[in-house]
Amino acid sequence: MSYAYLGRALAAAGRPDRARTILHRLLALPPGELTSTKPLVILHAALREMDLAFQCLEQAFEARDSLLLALHAVATYDPLREDPRFLPFVGRVREAMGMAQPV
Repeated sequence: MSYAYLGRALAAAGRPDRARTILHRLLALPPGELTSTKPLVILHAALREMDLAFQCLEQAFEARDSLLLALHAVATYDPLREDPRFLPFVGRVREAMGMAQPV
């Protein structure tokens, strides 16, 4: 997981090439070794690859990944909040988890 945060920091520092290297290393891991899409969501969002980030979020939704619990509150996911798909996605997550919608 720390690789995802390193990649996020590199992207923020204007080093998207280095962040993509980390992303590619994560994607090259053997099946089953990456147990959550969270690192991929973090890196794709940091690289402003929103379509790919939302694809990973959909996979997380299908897997009931715990990353979804903090999606609306953690600053790591701030780049996603700018996307018009974010609020409807959070609404789907909240509904699936039986959580009340924020007022």
